[in-house]
Amino acid sequence: MLQSLIITHRGLEDVSETEAKEILGKNFLNSRKGESIVVCSLNEKQDFMRLIYMGQSFSRVLYFLTEFDFKDDFFEKLEKSINNIDFSEWVKERTFRVSCEREGNHDFSSEEVARKAGELILEKYGAKVNLSEPDVTVYAYIYNGHCCIGIDLAGIELSKRSYNVFSIPSSLKPSVAFGIFRASGFKKGTLIDSFCGNGMILIEAAMKLNSRSPHFFDKDRFRMNHGFFGEINMEEFFEKEDRKAKDKKLELYGYDNSMNHVQYSLKNAKIAGINKSLNFSRVEAEWLDTKFARESVDFIVTRIPDVSKRLPEKEALKCYKELFYNAEYILKKNGKMVLVMRKPERLFRFAAEYTFKAAGKRDVWQGNDLLKMVVFVKSKKEKLKY
Repeated sequence: MLQSLIITHRGLEDVSETEAKEILGKNFLNSRKGESIVVCSLNEKQDFMRLIYMGQSFSRVLYFLTEFDFKDDFFEKLEKSINNIDFSEWVKERTFRVSCEREGNHDFSSEEVARKAGELILEKYGAKVNLSEPDVTVYAYIYNGHCCIGIDLAGIELSKRSYNVFSIPSSLKPSVAFGIFRASGFKKGTLIDSFCGNGMILIEAAMKLNSRSPHFFDKDRFRMNHGFFGEINMEEFFEKEDRKAKDKKLELYGYDNSMNHVQYSLKNAKIAGINKSLNFSRVEAEWLDTKFARESVDFIVTRIPDVSKRLPEKEALKCYKELFYNAEYILKKNGKMVLVMRKPERLFRFAAEYTFKAAGKRDVWQGNDLLKMVVFVKSKKEKLKY
């Protein structure tokens, strides 16, 4: 039995676990979740490749080697763990490097961890180090007193997308945007992103609904000289997966009051090759009711702007009020509005005014940036509390 370690974003572990199950189907054996990680048991090596190529909420996919908890004895336990791993087949006649990602408060740096682990492997196996373009990347992921070690099979950060060329300060990472879309519960119907920014939520949604890999144009970025997939014909694998992709016209609508943002969304979608499935145009939140009939929309999913220097509180409150006013009109009786922002407290007065109630919430971390996601549904019964 093989084990993969999926590194994801805090708050989206369940999304990543479900996504892995959907990608692998019957080859998905079992899994367990930790903070920002999912460990999956797999049937065959090709399952790792499916996760790497099709996963949208993942930051890394590792061949899982070991893990340990620590307090004040980190380097002692690191040395013991590294010495207990057989790296011979990985580094034999290949170059390597050790990379480390560290989250939480620790009294050591990522560089210190990578250097120590690299020295231990170098001393034992005499392997060659290449810090810029290694054949093998040994990856240590550390979060709040827990360390996981594995081989980064793709050799790149999977949360990045080559299509994400046009960005704005409030942009969501594509992997976070996908996680929010999946966490919303949308399956089919009409979905609006009323503050689409540079289009991340809808582009990732369209890829999922069209069974299209987010790395369709990124195949040459993978670093897979580690030999693990030696018996797999990669060209045939990619062709087989790409044949599953569709090009459906979807009822996904992206709006923004900034023409620049709309243009960014259109350009990113075109680079991603998914523009024919999407609809983007310049529309302010107060005009949504002119675009859709009463009770015709299933979901609104959007990163709503926070109060800032660019958006004073008075303008922000007006924006929030207009959104709830129009949502009450265009959403179906069982429709949902999923809003993501840093400080959603200001929303609740308008939710109560327009008879919405909170049906769920979650915290999602984009690096060190905490985003709060709140799900609103129509309700005539009670006032909202937060």
